[in-house]
Amino acid sequence: MQNVDIHAIANCRSQVHTDSLTVTFDLSLTSRRVSSAVRQCLAIPLNPGGAFLPTQQPDAFQSNTCKVYKDLLNEDVQSAFEFATLLSAFLHECRHVHDMRSTRIGAELLLKDLYVYSGVGTILGRLLEWSRGLGNGSIPLPVASSLHSFDGEFSDIRTFFTTSTSIRDRVHKTWNAPSRWPTMPGHSILSFSETLGFSVQIDWLAETLGTEIAGIVVDATLGKQGWTSDYVRPVAVWSTLSQAKGVKFAPEATDLSFITVNALNVSGLDDAFSDGIPTKSHPGTWFGLFCEQYVRLTGAKGVTDSTKAPLAVFATLKEKSLELGPVVDLGIETIRSLQNKALNDLAGNLDPARIPESILLASEVGTDYAEMQNVVYNDKPLYHCALGYVELLLSGALTSVFVRVRNEDGVQGAFRTPSGIPANHVGGSLAASKASQQMRILLNGRSRSGGTFFEEATFKEFNDMGLLFRRVE
Repeated sequence: MQNVDIHAIANCRSQVHTDSLTVTFDLSLTSRRVSSAVRQCLAIPLNPGGAFLPTQQPDAFQSNTCKVYKDLLNEDVQSAFEFATLLSAFLHECRHVHDMRSTRIGAELLLKDLYVYSGVGTILGRLLEWSRGLGNGSIPLPVASSLHSFDGEFSDIRTFFTTSTSIRDRVHKTWNAPSRWPTMPGHSILSFSETLGFSVQIDWLAETLGTEIAGIVVDATLGKQGWTSDYVRPVAVWSTLSQAKGVKFAPEATDLSFITVNALNVSGLDDAFSDGIPTKSHPGTWFGLFCEQYVRLTGAKGVTDSTKAPLAVFATLKEKSLELGPVVDLGIETIRSLQNKALNDLAGNLDPARIPESILLASEVGTDYAEMQNVVYNDKPLYHCALGYVELLLSGALTSVFVRVRNEDGVQGAFRTPSGIPANHVGGSLAASKASQQMRILLNGRSRSGGTFFEEATFKEFNDMGLLFRRVE
């Protein structure tokens, strides 16, 4: 496989919008043969029409994937690489959705961001009124770059975007702020999220299709950043600290997921941040303390390689006067309380005759969090190893992931991964997905690189509504 073009990974596109938990999956950027192979393995219809995918037996899925990969490998190495990358990237992005919905920090961030795009439908109508008042004048994009344009009877537009920008900035800072102790610089919530998704992608590739293709994807993804990348930094620090102390670094396959999920569950945002500054309750701090416990337990009586990481997790929780059960229960209680507040706020600030887009998603957060906590802590180690996670995903044991897809013919559609957990079905996710993408464009402008097909479709919807924009540098 030495002749594989690793830059082709740029065309293997699968992205997640964490605000609405939407995965965008573009199958039009590769060959028809590869696109068809990916759809075959995941059982995605050519035109899915918003349907749930059928459940699959994990052994059959693994066997079929291996067969398809080998057939492609015999035809064209590059096609086999793109198939493996696309399929594993999809699993990576689905894992982001489930980690958001299964961890306390993730669920709280989701609820925070709902406020950013709530009411976007109403504000689009106001922007259209403003434009028509100027004889169909163009709207500045990003809108927040020219808020001075909206005064008088349209000052509500200025207020709306000022508030949304402030909330989005705070959420972005929360995602990216590294912890300050005991490791410097510490770990951000984003780094934990990326590490979890990337570990599922690479471990699944290695166990299913072999270490060579997994290594190629690692090299293509990390690029010049190498081991400083958010995709691997937490585990790189853990390994480096162990080696510096002369400790054998030999975690079990399930350890990384188990540890990082616990890190994201030990505190809420109010504990982890004070005026936007990370505190000693930040997940990154907890992870640093865990690494110290991991080193400390090496050689202790009765401690083996397979038990060292779990014992270090429990020792770290105990050191912080936390027990796993109460932490989980408190998290559920907190999330439900925040969910109720969000629902009341969102409904109270808008026309009561109209259901805002974000309410449809907010109504699911508490249920999803409780259900996913049961999976994470009762079905361990399934959720914490790559093959186990894929089994849960295919069987419908996890919350459903909403996916916007473009097939090899360029036709756009949507589907949901199978799930036995009650949800608002496609309608709720579609509304939140559409609203969040609209706000993304209004706040950030259009992507200079062209963006995803979903962004293109959203901008076309703007034009069809009669909204005309001018780019502000």
